[in-house]
Amino acid sequence: MLYLSANNPSRILSSGHQNMHASNLDSPKITKDMPHRYEKYWFNMSHFLSDYFPLALAERHLPYDVATTLAVIVYLCHFAVYPILGTVLFFYLLFSRFWYISAIYLIWYVYDAKTPQEGGRLWPPLRNFRAWKLMADYFPITLDKECDLSPENNYIFGYHPHGITVYGAFIGFGTCTNGFEKLFPGLHSHLMTIEIYYKFPFFRDYLLAAGCCNVHKESYKTLLTKRGKGQVAVVVPGGAEEALDCTPEKMGLILKQRRGFIKMALRTGAHLVPVISFGENQTYRQIPNERGSTLRRWQLNLMHQINFSPPLFYGAFGSIPFKVPIKTIVGSPIEVTQVEEPTWEQVCELHEKYITSVQQLFHKYRPIYGYPESYTLEIN
Repeated sequence: MLYLSANNPSRILSSGHQNMHASNLDSPKITKDMPHRYEKYWFNMSHFLSDYFPLALAERHLPYDVATTLAVIVYLCHFAVYPILGTVLFFYLLFSRFWYISAIYLIWYVYDAKTPQEGGRLWPPLRNFRAWKLMADYFPITLDKECDLSPENNYIFGYHPHGITVYGAFIGFGTCTNGFEKLFPGLHSHLMTIEIYYKFPFFRDYLLAAGCCNVHKESYKTLLTKRGKGQVAVVVPGGAEEALDCTPEKMGLILKQRRGFIKMALRTGAHLVPVISFGENQTYRQIPNERGSTLRRWQLNLMHQINFSPPLFYGAFGSIPFKVPIKTIVGSPIEVTQVEEPTWEQVCELHEKYITSVQQLFHKYRPIYGYPESYTLEIN
């Protein structure tokens, strides 16, 4: 086979096909640069989150399918429950005898306001949370690469498609589950998410601890020019609107007018890498919402008001997704020479090159991952 796979045991442990404690091997590494007094702390926290957190206990006492489903529910709560829960907790404490907790947090909130656009604040043990291993096994989710990437460069990964809930991007680049750091030694991934998430009390701190940061030009600059080499900014160019095009019959991407990440690649000199997840669009079905329909116009109008797309979807049971393998392939890099103030022609030229690379990656791996020729790529 022409590509190197994370599922090959000789190279890396896979999500879902190795022993139950494979995720422990991806625990944060103890280095000489880490103060000795923290070594026991990092190990104990990683061990706790991977083996003794409630979901790990549930795994030991419930059927494995039930445990993996519970893990998916934990992830789905990110999109509605956790943001609201954090806000409710803040105001509940504010109007209780523990008001000083919210008062202190508010000071911290204001002081820390720029952190989401300054590269985040990664807390490594959170990426080793046992739920992510269980969630990956539900589908399962795997991560492959077309070639090695040098840790002497920085990169912008363009993840396609968005799907409804970007399962593949989160597991592949926001956790240790798929073994990203072993598949790409010396590289460190950072998920770029929408800005509204960082407005919610407490939830914002959770996202920052997971290594996320918002999609802002300052985030790109910090990650790709001030953090040294080997940094990877993972962005979903299609954004929230692309979720409205999610359908199992084809892979619809919104890319033709998305040039912001292209411009940031030129300004920072970060190499561009296309990433495609086969199966991301098959996890849900949507109520028919063809472009130009009344429903689609309503969804777009609402999206522009709340900065969040409102797809009407269903899975195997409510919002529980269908069990479809999600296979993520990281393509070959497009080398980029840094240009502090790129011209429109330079941006368009690199943009066309990137689109061509996405098309080639899709057509190359479509048959490898078992998709028929009738499964097409549509770029809008």
